[in-house]
Amino acid sequence: MTKKIPFSEAFKDKTSRNPKVPKKSYQEFGDIPVIDQGKEFIAGFTSADNQMASTRLPVILFGDHTKTVKYVDQPFALGADGVKVLEPQPGFIPKYLYWALKDTCLPDAGYSRHFKFLKESSFAKPSIDEQLKIVQMRDLQQLIENKRERQQELFNEFKYSVFNKMFKSLEPNYTLEEACIKITDGTHQSPKWEDSGIPFLFVSNITSGEINFETKKFISEETLRNLTRNTAIEKGDILYSTVGSYGIPALVRTDQKFAFQRHIAHIKPNHSIVIPEFLAFQLSTENIRQTAKTKVKGVAQPTLNLKDLKEFNVIIPKISEQKKFLEMIIH
Repeated sequence: MTKKIPFSEAFKDKTSRNPKVPKKSYQEFGDIPVIDQGKEFIAGFTSADNQMASTRLPVILFGDHTKTVKYVDQPFALGADGVKVLEPQPGFIPKYLYWALKDTCLPDAGYSRHFKFLKESSFAKPSIDEQLKIVQMRDLQQLIENKRERQQELFNEFKYSVFNKMFKSLEPNYTLEEACIKITDGTHQSPKWEDSGIPFLFVSNITSGEINFETKKFISEETLRNLTRNTAIEKGDILYSTVGSYGIPALVRTDQKFAFQRHIAHIKPNHSIVIPEFLAFQLSTENIRQTAKTKVKGVAQPTLNLKDLKEFNVIIPKISEQKKFLEMIIH
């Protein structure tokens, strides 16, 4: 059995004394990439040599707030706050520790700090040969995944191109509210939680554009009935994120029971004039995303009000045209 060792025997924390580039100082171009804890690998650039991180490469960066993990093998500058610079201890292949850290399950503390949990974790230390095999396997898996994602991106570009070509001559002829039976949102109160039962979803459960039912929060049948008494959740409804990662639609494709928080809008299309798949797709287009961007309020927690969402202008062509479009993009 492979020996497990504590965090301190696997990593050296080399964060201190490294200069940090304030976010307001990020440049669009420069000689040195600025890497922070954000989703994008490179957040910006700087040309100041004195801002370059002083560490042995390759190195692993850990987002204290976001839990992002990045493998860095080129000179870089450390961005903003909340990023930990971790050097591998002797006896480890750096890329192996990168994958080991990616696989480490940490509690979700929201935008609080997570490094304290990471320091309590332990890591397997197989032989160098075994580490190399693991790295080769995981790198190959990542390569395949990247190709799949690229294929999906190209297919999405094709779908948006078809939409624009088919409907470019049409002006918006409905508000979203006019195209729907009802637009509301999830519960505003924290329900009574259960150890198991019916899943309760959050914005993070729809950010992929599909509904992810993995959650740590559950409610009872009775609670579900109380929460959905006025508006049942049905197949063909659309969920739409309105807080944080706003502007993401997810079509309800299942009869599975669930409930969700108020940061998700609940859209019930009028099936007599619009096909739910068509409306959900349109809500993901660039025009609608730009509309959402102009309507959100707040910086720390961007919020789109239901009133503004209801006023979105949408194109509702004939049902036959909607069906024709959907037939062209189904894969």
